[in-house]
Amino acid sequence: MNNSEKKGTFIEYGVRSGENLEEISQIVEKSYGIDINDRPNALQNNNITYFKGYTDDFSENILPFIKFNYAFIDADHSFESCMKDFDNIYKYIETGGLIFLHDTYPTLEDMLSPIFCNDCYKTPIEIKNKYKNLEIITLPLNPGVTIIRKL
Repeated sequence: MNNSEKKGTFIEYGVRSGENLEEISQIVEKSYGIDINDRPNALQNNNITYFKGYTDDFSENILPFIKFNYAFIDADHSFESCMKDFDNIYKYIETGGLIFLHDTYPTLEDMLSPIFCNDCYKTPIEIKNKYKNLEIITLPLNPGVTIIRKL
């Protein structure tokens, strides 16, 4: 894919190994990764900007100044943190933009541990109750992905 075919900007909260961010960065114009750990070696594409730190800090100091169309939330998996990350991203994402939440359909009790999915599965339910101008679907594949489109 050449650069003229690349569209949009992608933000990923919770980069981990960097494989997802590296893959997505190849099909968008610009991408941002945020994680509390050092930049993964897997991130090679030159359109990736990496921020080591907390999603709250990024959301407050940088996110308001970025036009973006896609976001993937996979950082702290507690319900409170997931909702806070979603609220921050939803406020700034372009109309028509897509937000992906990871680990929202754990099917095994062990997955509810704080080191895995925790209680972020509650997030899509709260989003449906709190926001009306969106489309939302959760794919029931362990551990689950929820896709939200801002209308």
